[in-house]
Amino acid sequence: MEPAAVLPELLAHAGDDHARVAVYAAGRAAAGTSPTRLAELLDGLLGASSGVKVTSRKEAARLTVRFLPARRAAALLARIAGDEDSHPDVVTAAVGLAIGLLETGEVWNLLETAAASGTREAGAAIAHASPLRVARPHRPRYARLVALVAASPHRSVAGQAVAALPDWVAFAPEAADPVRLAVCGLSPDPGWKAAAAALGKIAGSGLPHPVGGGEPGSQFHRAVAELLAVVRSGDDPEAEAERDLPALQRVRFLSQGIDGEHHELRAALVRQLAGEPALATTRVALLRRSVGLCADLAELRAALDALVAAHEGRPGLAASTASALRDGSRHGGRVPDPAVVLEAARGLAENGARVPGMFAVALTTAMGRRFGWPAQWRALLRELRRHAEPEVRDAALVAVTHDE
Repeated sequence: MEPAAVLPELLAHAGDDHARVAVYAAGRAAAGTSPTRLAELLDGLLGASSGVKVTSRKEAARLTVRFLPARRAAALLARIAGDEDSHPDVVTAAVGLAIGLLETGEVWNLLETAAASGTREAGAAIAHASPLRVARPHRPRYARLVALVAASPHRSVAGQAVAALPDWVAFAPEAADPVRLAVCGLSPDPGWKAAAAALGKIAGSGLPHPVGGGEPGSQFHRAVAELLAVVRSGDDPEAEAERDLPALQRVRFLSQGIDGEHHELRAALVRQLAGEPALATTRVALLRRSVGLCADLAELRAALDALVAAHEGRPGLAASTASALRDGSRHGGRVPDPAVVLEAARGLAENGARVPGMFAVALTTAMGRRFGWPAQWRALLRELRRHAEPEVRDAALVAVTHDE
């Protein structure tokens, strides 16, 4: 018997206890059935108001995509998804299958409806697709689909879409807007940290302004500016039972997420935070991370000078920064030229002021321990123990070149 001849009989079991086996076997019979006849049978199965199991409907949707011409398959999927009586799991299956038929215009309305107002599962299916699954000509439009899902009332699905958008903004720059909005929306939402991480990824992506980077007008700069406006307005909820300075916390989190190699992004944020007392420690942390022991002498001196300038009138902050500078410099990658660091530390020591002297002690202690206290570092330590500022002398006396 021809496989096509048994297909109706197999599909007839779609509602009984043999449904699972019968419908899966129908796949082999469908391969030998003409598209017109197959479409008629599958359409009847998918359109049945009752008597067909959900798993059977889902498998029928898969057979539709597998064996029917793309346009006919797309039309059937659109009808399934648009039917108010369709089971949510069947609609979700139709949406997932439709992603493979983007070359047919019929599926876009289906997907756009699912993205804007569909089920949680349908939105998740859209957000889960990677750019590699979508042909390049369709990626800009699909990126806008993911951006639609980012506005979903289902928080978990919206969060998935926001986390996915950094992979899509290269194809549709406006798709970065929902990420910024998710960071700046100050309603209680545990997903804001994932959104902030996504925004940082976009900023550090290397994409041209205004998508990437942190210069004025960029998505990152705009987000920080919106949050700073709340901080400066005095409207940031403070020391409440359930909330405490949400805007301030978001700026801090954004600053902490800047990777070491993103020097320009870090420098842009340093400039943006200048003059905001509530974020002085955050700005100082950024400046401290800008002190690179692999830099040349001019660059290292410039980074240290900026760090010193940020501590004017902040002796307590200078002490904690010196400790962090010391501890952070003791480890890490290879220092290509310790003589450069030594010369920079000498310059700080010769300045004569308290803050530069404390930072000189920090570098001297870190480098001395790191390299086994060579003679030149021991000599600098002796000089610092005779510094004009007592706090510098005290700090230098704490460091010892050998434990008795």
